[in-house]
Amino acid sequence: MEELLTVKTYSTRIEAEVGKGELGSYGVKSIIMADDAGGQEGFLLNATGFVKLMVSRKDFDKAVKLIAG
Repeated sequence: MEELLTVKTYSTRIEAEVGKGELGSYGVKSIIMADDAGGQEGFLLNATGFVKLMVSRKDFDKAVKLIAG
């Protein structure tokens, strides 16, 4: 299993989905980690923290540049 690193944290799943889509358009695979019951219980994010957009270590530098730009 590849090591995953957090590229950016978001306060909502929707914002993270936009970031994921942006990375995907440049061929960077990413996943969203959130403790919100798969988006069904968004209110849980208030108690558990943020939504994380994560990529593999090999794609991390490219992803950071894409998200920041």
